Amino acid sequence: MARLKERTSRVFLRYGLSYALIFLIVFGLMTALTYVQTRDQVERQIAQTQMNRLSRIAQSHESLIASMLNTAEEIGLSPYIEPFQFAEAPWKAYELQQQLIPYTSANSFSEPMLVHFSGDTHLYSSASSMTVDMFCDLMQYENVASEVLRGMILAPQRMEIIPVQTVHSSLSESTELRLVTFILPLGANPRTSKGSILFQIRESVYESLFSDAVSSPQNTYVFVNDAVLASSVALPVDAQAVQSLDAGVSHMRQNGEDYLVTRWSGRSWDMHYVSVMRMRDVTSFIRSSMLRALAILAVMALLALLAVFFLAKRHARPIERLATLIPPPEGAQERDELHHISRGIERLQVNNRELAARLESALPMRRHELVLRILKGRFESEEAIREAGERVGLKMDYPLYAVILASSREGADRPEDLHEGAPENAGMFECIGVELVALNVFLYLCFARSEEELVHIAEEIRRRALDKGGRAVTAMSSVQSDLLHAPSAYLEAAAAYDNRFAMGERQVLRYDALSPAVEAILPSARTLTQSISQAVTLRNREALDGRIRELMDFLRHTAMSPFAFRMIYNDVIDVLTRDHAREMEQESSAREIYDIFTLSSCQSLDDLDSMLRKLCDDLLTQETPDDSGKHDMMDSVTEYMQAHFQDPELSMTAIADSFDLTTARLSMAFKERMGMPPLDYLTLLRCEKAKELLIKRDDPIRDVGLQVGYYDSGSFIRRFKQQTGMTPLQYRRARREETGKDEKNENE
Repeated sequence: MARLKERTSRVFLRYGLSYALIFLIVFGLMTALTYVQTRDQVERQIAQTQMNRLSRIAQSHESLIASMLNTAEEIGLSPYIEPFQFAEAPWKAYELQQQLIPYTSANSFSEPMLVHFSGDTHLYSSASSMTVDMFCDLMQYENVASEVLRGMILAPQRMEIIPVQTVHSSLSESTELRLVTFILPLGANPRTSKGSILFQIRESVYESLFSDAVSSPQNTYVFVNDAVLASSVALPVDAQAVQSLDAGVSHMRQNGEDYLVTRWSGRSWDMHYVSVMRMRDVTSFIRSSMLRALAILAVMALLALLAVFFLAKRHARPIERLATLIPPPEGAQERDELHHISRGIERLQVNNRELAARLESALPMRRHELVLRILKGRFESEEAIREAGERVGLKMDYPLYAVILASSREGADRPEDLHEGAPENAGMFECIGVELVALNVFLYLCFARSEEELVHIAEEIRRRALDKGGRAVTAMSSVQSDLLHAPSAYLEAAAAYDNRFAMGERQVLRYDALSPAVEAILPSARTLTQSISQAVTLRNREALDGRIRELMDFLRHTAMSPFAFRMIYNDVIDVLTRDHAREMEQESSAREIYDIFTLSSCQSLDDLDSMLRKLCDDLLTQETPDDSGKHDMMDSVTEYMQAHFQDPELSMTAIADSFDLTTARLSMAFKERMGMPPLDYLTLLRCEKAKELLIKRDDPIRDVGLQVGYYDSGSFIRRFKQQTGMTPLQYRRARREETGKDEKNENE
């Protein structure tokens, strides 16, 4: 009994200290959990406060925009404000200035607003007027050329926004201003706009929107169309990195500093509002909250320590008795109670080692798991990846690697099969593979000593697929050296694999060969798209076939990603259905082509060509609804212009006199019928004829201009470039180069 008491006392001390240690660990975990919960709660509160703040900023900002839109619509629809030409009625400028005073007062947040009427050369405010050219010369924008600004003012298609930038001005007391500029069409419909209206808002207006009672430094941004419209910057954060984050609350790290980013999406105009705070400022709020929680935990810790020693004393005897139930190993000396209890644990360890041995034999499964972990970026260093590879019998000490995707519909070779039939390649490369069933592809993670060897592996995979009679779609990422970039390499291979619709399956699809950015392709494609719409307006099938053929040649000779190809397809259909809405009112099949459009519905140039021709045929064969005899007269006008457009003396006045109409009545009725002013239609006829002459003949540019109705070659070149985006000489060279390429390809 005395010996039992002695051993029990020894057990009590041992386990009492053990329990105390466990308590300290638990206490530490509770403290950490409390910290995490407090941190999350405080962070959520701060994030919610920021969201409320951004919502207020968005509401105020969008109210300013709504005020500008209302002003533009009211002026455009006002029966008291009629467009005029300054050269014809200069006295009306003073009347207009008086009429603009109440609108200027209603938009006091802006510099004096400026109004421009279509076809006029002047801008008008409530205090003065000046020519558009003078305004563009005196207001030098930091990042917007004067010619671009002039184009925005003269022909706005929608609300144009110039983000905040420095403007060197000779029109105000301050020679340098920081301005945000809005240019809006006058009226409710941009296509029937009377002109444009320009608002210039100083950066100080946005600073007043961003001001609040938040004491910690932070950044506030307003983004529109991926550009910074305005900002308040107190922290060294890259705005573009902030723009790429998702809406809501997120975290980012930059320049060794952690930040809390809150993003609010506006209701209209693709605007986003973002605030950025330092996480250490958030942490300071958390620490102050933690002090209160720690005081409570300290009291609980004292009570818990008393409970620990009480439990240790109570459980000492049962632990001693439990130890006596486990006999010591044969021939071993007795150590203590833990030694006896550990014997049962050792037996479990033996069982675990046996289980681990079975898992060692399941190398394919372990390698499969390793590939997925590498591609998901689950390793913190390259050394950890190589150590994991060694544990499953893989050499990953090659300097280069790449991700290869191969179609697996008919089955793909296993990585180890790539060495079969070529023993001389043993040790030259290493491949790990896994079948991605959901994507119907087989993925190879291949290591080698050179880029040529990796390309050879991809070609060998493709060749073997061809030998099996299956599909041979094989895509390869760029060659990488850092194993931690494996997730990016997979995304590159997937992008190249998706590009099979544009590049075909005749070669290994390499990420390095993908097309330039869609922003570099769309402007040229959009010019060709507009020419197709113009050919439909002319109802000229020969010109339409030529324009569609030009677009197909451009796409065929321009390497591009599926995303760029689909963006161009969407743009073509959108332009045609928008520009010819009247013709499509009764044509449900043509409308259906666009309404059921998805990114996967057009996967090749042949698909686009046939779908585009069907839509254009539907538009050409569809009769425009005729509601009065004025349409018959406008048809006669168009026929007259088509017959006489090569006459340099043909003008609006001559056409109006021929049909006993005023120029204003002619312009209004013609635009209602054809969707464009008569002069634009005349320019279109002349440019289409000029295209034909430029391609088929070698006449000088001046002679071509004379043949289509232009005395002045400068006017001809300027009008032609406005229509096609190229000068006549550039157009002739481009079309003949494309014709030469096509003939060469046919001969080959």
